[in-house]
Amino acid sequence: MSPSLIDDYFNSKKKTYWKTWELRDTQYPDGTIHWILFIIGDDDYHTPYYYGVKDSVTEAEAEIKWAIGTYLKSAGLL
Repeated sequence: MSPSLIDDYFNSKKKTYWKTWELRDTQYPDGTIHWILFIIGDDDYHTPYYYGVKDSVTEAEAEIKWAIGTYLKSAGLL
């Protein structure tokens, strides 16, 4: 995968919106991080989104970049 294109999407507010936050749910251990990613495109009604749970912000951001790379590959951009 092309790290520069993935980083470009990761850092661009015009191409993606993503957020991480700590879960406050007794189902998960303290410090568990939830993440969500929206790929911003021309069609507001069919915006792809991805989400997950990781043990740290670093792991969550790595997973977000992986999801961006997977999206770009399926769109034929990588």
